[in-house]
Amino acid sequence: MNKNNRNQRRNQIEEHKHKCSFHKPSKTAFLFIPKNSSTSIRSIAGNGRQNWDRETYLYKVSYNRVCVILRDPAERFMSALNMFLGPREFTNFIGINENRLHTTDVHFQKQVDQIADIPRDKIDFFYMENGVIGKIMKYYGIKHPDLHKNKANVHKKIVTQCNEDIIRKVYEEDYKLIDSVDFVNKDALL
Repeated sequence: MNKNNRNQRRNQIEEHKHKCSFHKPSKTAFLFIPKNSSTSIRSIAGNGRQNWDRETYLYKVSYNRVCVILRDPAERFMSALNMFLGPREFTNFIGINENRLHTTDVHFQKQVDQIADIPRDKIDFFYMENGVIGKIMKYYGIKHPDLHKNKANVHKKIVTQCNEDIIRKVYEEDYKLIDSVDFVNKDALL
């Protein structure tokens, strides 16, 4: 990866880092990790505007808790690929070699990088599963409208399998993170 690409990637990652929706009454920030239900969170925040900052940064709000949704790295990777192989233009992907991912797109960034610098004792971790948004809203006592369904889900899945050995090497830190946290919805891992 040349110097310009590295700088572009770093800038894009930093611009996205610590983006969230903020629920004012509960003082809870919902961190946006691409491909981990961020669209659904933004949709809920958009429908309850008086109680929410739909899109902001952690450093701009006084939060008590940060809600973080983690997802199996292989599922997340395939979801990002399917998103780009569908109706979007796929220009930022460069490749995988030497067990490293070379891209300027935040959808492929490691989840562990997204939570860097956030005190772990302030984070409530949820594991991505069907119905996770409803469980999260119930946990925080937040009333929400019918959930927005991400439009990417209606597109045909082109990629349904990947080489998990390679994904495990590329996203090794994410797997370690997932193994190290105590999820609020522990039953999702059974």
